[in-house]
Amino acid sequence: MQLRWAIMPGMQQWTELIGVVIWPIVVVFSAVLFRRAVQDVLTRDDVSFSGPGGIAFSARRATGALLDAEEDKNRSAAGDTPGRTSGERDGAGRPSSAVDAADQVRAVGAAVRRLGRTPRLLWVDDRPSNNRYERSALENMGMIVDLSTSTGDAQRKLQRGGTYDVVISDMARPEDPRAGYVLLDWMRKRGDNTPFVIYSSSNSADHYDEAVRSGAIGSTGQPAELIDMVLRSLRDVQPRSRWWHMG
Repeated sequence: MQLRWAIMPGMQQWTELIGVVIWPIVVVFSAVLFRRAVQDVLTRDDVSFSGPGGIAFSARRATGALLDAEEDKNRSAAGDTPGRTSGERDGAGRPSSAVDAADQVRAVGAAVRRLGRTPRLLWVDDRPSNNRYERSALENMGMIVDLSTSTGDAQRKLQRGGTYDVVISDMARPEDPRAGYVLLDWMRKRGDNTPFVIYSSSNSADHYDEAVRSGAIGSTGQPAELIDMVLRSLRDVQPRSRWWHMG
């Protein structure tokens, strides 16, 4: 009996240790499996259509890319500043589930079909690889995404007569810590009122308000809210005749 009681506390400690180490792994693994399972159910019957120039919309690929973008941003945020950032806006456009992401993708698809042509976006970022999933989502929603890695290159594209439905820009670039606003101010001064979105690491209410005051649609660091802003911009454009073909 004494031996039993001597062993029990040690066994209890091992049990607690296993719970601390193993349980988080089980939770993460289960979440990944659940996400994939839900996504498979949602996109089993893929909604797709195609337009001029080989541009195609695929709900399955767009939903997958949007969820990948969310995971990528969440991993980055966890590594930099764990927990919620002070001043972060409520809601912030985060899809709460794969269902929300799929619904958002389908809403964009409806807006693109209504538009009657292929939407064209200009994305300005000195590190475009940071946004590869977001770009993939937009492209699989039937849009063309042109890239610029500097303010000067973006200005040249716009000066050459490039017509865009939305301009997306990060904030800081090597040439200027407020390069996003430099480009926005330059566009507005020349009478270019193309919808403008600041997409950076910040999701604070102050930065959002400053972006709106400066003439942008808004500022966000969340993929889902970025898509919402693009969707709002496309809905404000007058549609043309239908060109799309359902697949």
